[in-house]
Amino acid sequence: MAIRTCPECGHELADRGRYCPFCGCDVRKTPRTTVPQAAPKKAEPGGEPVYAERKSPWPAILLLAAALCVVAAVLGFLYSSKKGGDPRLRYGMSFEEAAVEMTRCGFVPDGDAIENRGTVTLNYASHTLYGEKAYIISLEANSGKGGEVQLMGYYPDSDPGYEHETALLRSLKKHMTNRYGDPVLSQGAYPWYSWQDKDVRIILFDSGDLILAGEQHVR
Repeated sequence: MAIRTCPECGHELADRGRYCPFCGCDVRKTPRTTVPQAAPKKAEPGGEPVYAERKSPWPAILLLAAALCVVAAVLGFLYSSKKGGDPRLRYGMSFEEAAVEMTRCGFVPDGDAIENRGTVTLNYASHTLYGEKAYIISLEANSGKGGEVQLMGYYPDSDPGYEHETALLRSLKKHMTNRYGDPVLSQGAYPWYSWQDKDVRIILFDSGDLILAGEQHVR
């Protein structure tokens, strides 16, 4: 709205009329000024909707990508863990099938299979077997590539004697007891333990310099 100011008394006048109602001065030649309009008020509740500022989608995308990476890592760990652990040999398994099972569990052959008078042997690089790292791991079939299949681990012992159980022997015995139950103790040239699980015979004994632990699967 345009207004005028009376040049005589200084009162602000509306944009109409010829004379100032306060002093009677002729105000026709007084310049007009414009009053700035006030900013519109925000809509009251129930009025026009007020829209929030649009946010960037990148934080959500990055969070989703991080979650997918975590899931992939967990699945990778579970897959790799299936390849670890002791091989699961079984009754009726041939030498070739046992070798495939060893490879599935991560055991790497150390050289070619050796055949001598009906016995075939395949050695593996040092690896953890029955919860302890074995010096030599040997897969053997006593009647060629069929017949009795035997898996044996050889562990260097810190005690050259066998009168007392070493920590290594106790650890191996605990591992096998948890897996197969209580053992049978036999006294001979060397004391040794044995377990029977269906058609599998598990043995553990201290020969002085070495501890031997393994299993035999008779076809």
